Amino acid sequence: MSKAIQDWPNDSEMQNYQYKKQVEAYNQVCNLPNSDNFNADILAKAQIDWPDDYEMQLYQYNKQLEAYFEVMGLPNTGDYHKEILNKAQQDWPNDYEMQLYQYNKQLQAYNEIQQLSNTSNYNEDALNRARSDWPDDYEMQLYQYHQEVG
Repeated sequence: MSKAIQDWPNDSEMQNYQYKKQVEAYNQVCNLPNSDNFNADILAKAQIDWPDDYEMQLYQYNKQLEAYFEVMGLPNTGDYHKEILNKAQQDWPNDYEMQLYQYNKQLQAYNEIQQLSNTSNYNEDALNRARSDWPDDYEMQLYQYHQEVG
């Protein structure tokens, strides 16, 4: 309640509303399953990120859990998929939403790079320079290529 009073010093209705929402979220957080390590890790990170906000803890937990399952379901159909996913997991070890975001952006850039040779203004030297400058980052390769070629 002290947080609600601090957030809404002159509005008892909003204080009560915030208090009730936080209590509801607190009860839900207390009842979250943590039988798997990833559940416990996701919850622990949410509690660190939002120590005084149970609604945000619950929100982050749910979003991260959803992203976790998406990441675990990503295709392993090619070496580049594994490479992109491994890099995303390395860059964002405790953030499944960011892993998924980075994976999708890198995969999109990778696919665009594969199509460059089919374009009329393709410049192989520019692409090789970009690959050399950014060996593990397809987005930056594509960006540098477009900056150079125009």
